[in-house]
Amino acid sequence: MNKNSDYTVFWELIVRILNDQADEAEKKQFNEILVSDRALLNDYLYLKKNWEQVKNLKNIDKIDAEGDWKTVLERISSRSENTYPIPTIQTKRSPAIKILPYAAAVMLIFVISYFFIRHYVEPTEYQPLLTKIEAPAGSRTNVDRPDGTNVWLNAGSI
Repeated sequence: MNKNSDYTVFWELIVRILNDQADEAEKKQFNEILVSDRALLNDYLYLKKNWEQVKNLKNIDKIDAEGDWKTVLERISSRSENTYPIPTIQTKRSPAIKILPYAAAVMLIFVISYFFIRHYVEPTEYQPLLTKIEAPAGSRTNVDRPDGTNVWLNAGSI
């Protein structure tokens, strides 16, 4: 027999015993279960104590749970939302935090401008400046270039 069916039998027996509906064979089976499992014995004793307290309650038959529940729901729905205002907390902001939205806006403008210029404005074409220097036959020519280098051209070089 598996553990779940043992628990099912146990709880069915508890209900029959607490309602004084169990016969002798069921009482014997129930006692065997209690002897074999200490945790179930503790559960049964706790349940029996609470069961007896409920039996001793007076006017328990006069409780109208459905009517009481409807009353609670009516009270909840009749209250306006402004009955319990939500408190607000006032905090002081530092000056740096006050200017933060403006700084973010300026940064956003710079970033958008950068990407616009980078992707949509066509760059001007760079035309390199070409200089042609010839060294006449039989001579050597010294040339100072714009980048600062010095070049000697032999006769017949271009």
